[in-house]
Amino acid sequence: QKTVGLALFITLVAMGTRLALPYLLGLAIDRAILQKNLSLLHLYALGYLALQVIYWGASFVRIRLTNRMGQDVLRDLRRQLFHHVQRLSFDFFDGQPAGRILVRLTNDVNALNELISNALVNTLGDIFLLLGILAMLFYLQPHLALASLVVLPLLMWASTGLRLRIRRAWQAVRIRLSAINSHLNEALQGMRVTQAFRQEEANSFFFRGLISRYYRAYMKATRE
Repeated sequence: QKTVGLALFITLVAMGTRLALPYLLGLAIDRAILQKNLSLLHLYALGYLALQVIYWGASFVRIRLTNRMGQDVLRDLRRQLFHHVQRLSFDFFDGQPAGRILVRLTNDVNALNELISNALVNTLGDIFLLLGILAMLFYLQPHLALASLVVLPLLMWASTGLRLRIRRAWQAVRIRLSAINSHLNEALQGMRVTQAFRQEEANSFFFRGLISRYYRAYMKATRE
């Protein structure tokens, strides 16, 4: 909880400095460059540099914290999953291929890393940034802020639909990859049987179908 709170605070600092940078640049143009005030321009330049350093430092710390937070969660999750699998009945293992169980314990858990490490904190950071931009717009140009709010629901609707399509597309990629890993595990374990019954060509044909479906799913996901 302390790590999450600290990560959110650092995110707020990073978003705050990111908002302050263009505002400070505008002040430098209006009050220093246009007024030909060189000493004031130096002060604005130093302030801009200080804000950049703060932003870079906050971004670095945020990445370190979120990665650590994600790995802590994944470590506990892997431990609990392995403990749970060891307590399952024989009937479960008779009905589930070993490769599928292996994929659930590795690939599916790794897929959560991006969500835990980046997506949650980045989403909150984007929300803070959007609210900050709206606040600055209302402070600087209220009419422009109202005009932007008119198209904001349309943009949110479009982004939500795009995000859902992307999520479904990459979910299909993970399913195809799971099938490949599951088949590879079973094929390697049963290689003696495959060679004994001369099923190498049939097995290769089936595997080519798996990787072709994975390729099509991956290319579709990259086009979304």
